[in-house]
Amino acid sequence: TGQHLMRAAGQQLNASIFDPRVKSRSRIHLYRADRLVRQIEPQASALLFDETGFGSETIIGNFYLVKDNMIISPRPEHVLGGISQQMVVRLAKQLGLRYEEADISANAILAADEALTSSTGYCLMPVTRFEESLISSGVPGPVFTRLLSAWSEAVGVDIVTQALQVGEARRKALSS
Repeated sequence: TGQHLMRAAGQQLNASIFDPRVKSRSRIHLYRADRLVRQIEPQASALLFDETGFGSETIIGNFYLVKDNMIISPRPEHVLGGISQQMVVRLAKQLGLRYEEADISANAILAADEALTSSTGYCLMPVTRFEESLISSGVPGPVFTRLLSAWSEAVGVDIVTQALQVGEARRKALSS
């Protein structure tokens, strides 16, 4: 499966007013954007775009696209960087994948080979839909698979197995 992202009706706050690299900024606009997206598509999450019309980040994670085995991240001045993002950069280098920071348009997302997000809570997640379109074939791609495998190896935990176990434990707790 994978994440379904939709462009939020609003946008990321203007970087000249609130620096997106500072974690202590107000996040109300992020929650509002996600709520608006979920009113349209309950299973989707918001992908915010900056004031210039380029994709920046989700409510809880960094966004990347993959094109021709190159991982492309929004420019650092438009996003809140973090440890998970640093891990993606490190693993990309370790795996011999190119990593670039650039402006990411909606059209670039639609033309991507893969897309993914990273966050402390879930490490790495594939994005298989943007708006109403599948990204590539709508299944997690080989770059995602390689990154997740390398991440699991780096931390000494099978991340997929751990996520499934946590999900099952939560399901049981909710059903009792």
